[in-house]
Amino acid sequence: MPGVTKFVLEHTTVPITFAGFEVGVQIKTGEVFNGIDTLSPLYLGYQHWSARLPAYKGDVLNNESYDQTAVLYAVKGGIDNYWSRVDNGYCEAGEYEGKNRWIQGVPSNHSYLKLIEDPERMSAIIESIMLNTF
Repeated sequence: MPGVTKFVLEHTTVPITFAGFEVGVQIKTGEVFNGIDTLSPLYLGYQHWSARLPAYKGDVLNNESYDQTAVLYAVKGGIDNYWSRVDNGYCEAGEYEGKNRWIQGVPSNHSYLKLIEDPERMSAIIESIMLNTF
């Protein structure tokens, strides 16, 4: 429904930390899963996503890791290890187009993550957790 994100951001009273585009786009995961059981839900999910990419030739491809970074932060935190947290602002959601922007200088319950660890190391950490080899 149009405007849902805007409504939630304007009315939620609990702290919200965003793992935005600039974090997930740098961290690529997936290619390593070509070495696991092809019936694994992990393999099948990545293979399904890879099949929609122009470079697809049958194998799982590396892909941006937006959801994975958000889950890693939610489960492990990692402030000052993986990322820093930027606050003193808020996320303003667009009404209909699904875009948002950070408005600096207005205290709120919003913050966002800024990557401080090497993206390739982050990829290895996320993949090791997904493969249960961490």
